[in-house]
Amino acid sequence: MLSIASVAALAQYDYPAHYLVGLANYPNADVPEIFQGVTSGSAKARQSGQQTCAESNFASAWCDTEFGPWNYVPSVGFSDIEFYYDADGNKVADEFLCLTDNGFGSSTNSYDYPLHINHQKIKVRLPSRAFAPALLLTHTRNRRNLHAPSPTPTPETLSQVPFTFRHGGSTFPAYATTESKNIILLHDPDKHIKWEGGQDIQVTYGTPDASWDTFKSLRVLTGRDFDVEGLAVKNHTYAIVGDELMPALFPIDASTGKVLGPMVRTPDIDTEGNFNGKFLSSAGDKVHCSIASLQANECMAVDTSVVDASDYVRHGTSGGYEGLAMMADGSVTAFLERNTGSTLAARGEPGVRVFHVQSDPLKFESFLGFYAHEKGACCIADISPVPGSNTKLLVAERADWPNSKYALTQGQPNNRLCMIDTSIRNADMTFVKKCILNYQHVSDPFDVDGDGLTTTAFSQWTTEQLIIVSDNCLVAGTDTNFPGVNQFGLTSAEAPYLQEVSDTRFMVVCFDEPVLSADFVHIHPHAATAPKLSDAMDCSGDEHCPVGTMCMCVNQKGSVPTRMPLFSALPQQDQGVCKCLAM
Repeated sequence: MLSIASVAALAQYDYPAHYLVGLANYPNADVPEIFQGVTSGSAKARQSGQQTCAESNFASAWCDTEFGPWNYVPSVGFSDIEFYYDADGNKVADEFLCLTDNGFGSSTNSYDYPLHINHQKIKVRLPSRAFAPALLLTHTRNRRNLHAPSPTPTPETLSQVPFTFRHGGSTFPAYATTESKNIILLHDPDKHIKWEGGQDIQVTYGTPDASWDTFKSLRVLTGRDFDVEGLAVKNHTYAIVGDELMPALFPIDASTGKVLGPMVRTPDIDTEGNFNGKFLSSAGDKVHCSIASLQANECMAVDTSVVDASDYVRHGTSGGYEGLAMMADGSVTAFLERNTGSTLAARGEPGVRVFHVQSDPLKFESFLGFYAHEKGACCIADISPVPGSNTKLLVAERADWPNSKYALTQGQPNNRLCMIDTSIRNADMTFVKKCILNYQHVSDPFDVDGDGLTTTAFSQWTTEQLIIVSDNCLVAGTDTNFPGVNQFGLTSAEAPYLQEVSDTRFMVVCFDEPVLSADFVHIHPHAATAPKLSDAMDCSGDEHCPVGTMCMCVNQKGSVPTRMPLFSALPQQDQGVCKCLAM
């Protein structure tokens, strides 16, 4: 049966009723003891002509608040958040594993940033009655409260900020703080991590100074080795980490951070979605560096032409596994982030690739389909599996923004949460989706943030943390891009909570109905689009068609007005039109 391959229709924006429960931040000023006195950020030293935000009078967005190097390892935000499991396999209430970003943004400037997981305590209390959640978080200073003053907190109540639906007119501080319980260093003592040419991890070739001696002996991974963005936790001692420099996956002990096996590269696919024997790579991939250049600390990245001349398929240096999820059956669903900077963009694929992965032993098993971003969005920010489901996922997508506080539309902010079922696809192999929340328009009917408004925005360029914590509620979190944390070029006079939004921060949102449960139906099995023939892509051969389609042509037989459409896989002279179609 023939069907037309066209870009999937945009998801419908009929958002279910929801409400903000609370906000929290993890202060950049809280430096764990293991990171105190450790040199980092050497490549973030002030360059000629550079100014801090204050020195430039906050003239632009993305100004750096300070320059390196630092005598500590700063918090740079988190790229994923997952449940923490104890040794008996139980989820521990209020505790999460938060994966750090690669450091300062790329392989070229993060060679002295130790990769790690921050074991966080985020006290989110959700009672059995789903419609009555409570938020209990560690208290931080209340900079502004437009309501009548509450009683002075006692030492016993400082550690808790409840959510009460404003019962009795009760109000509480707008922000709470989270707590770091432990730092889990990603390290490779058994030397599993090697590149195909014999290249080794960064600490083998060079470290900043003696403050790194312990990290060197442990063979701690750095932001030069991997740009870690995704985490899928199976139990206390097993998890999969997703990287975007190759891109690749590798297994770790979730309790210690010890690497348990070699990295597994991402396979390329043919037009039918089958693995074709090739693998993806990027300009930040160490396989393209000579060992001599690594020893001299001279090869942080290569030109894209080097990748194109290799046997690898070029992918962008920032396009890997932002989305990684451990499903109920123990398999992993893995989303590439975007196709920017990748040869995949030139193939006309209708979205980013999504794979089905065997978790243990680690192995890519199959291509699942494409995820098509909403108009204005560019990237996968994070994904969270619907608890108890093997196919349902909540996907956070984002846009490249803002440009400045004066830019019209702020670069089209588009940070949405959309539900998909990987078993339900359109004709072009994109997943049918249903968007359920817009981060730029979050309902705050109880004025939790104390600003007198009933709508708030979780306004951050990279909202790279998402986790479903109950049938009704979720936690979202940010990456900070330290030291460029002042994304609008704001002053503290303009933004009373400037420090809180410069820190890694979290938002808790609940829905009136259990829309995050495995049983809730967002997408019906027959909801796939029925595209028109005119919407299909024109072609002159199969090489011009997206994956899963072929070039089919309409033959004209006889003279007008009597015609008989016949489909042929090979263009012929008397054909009227050729379209990319799926069988």
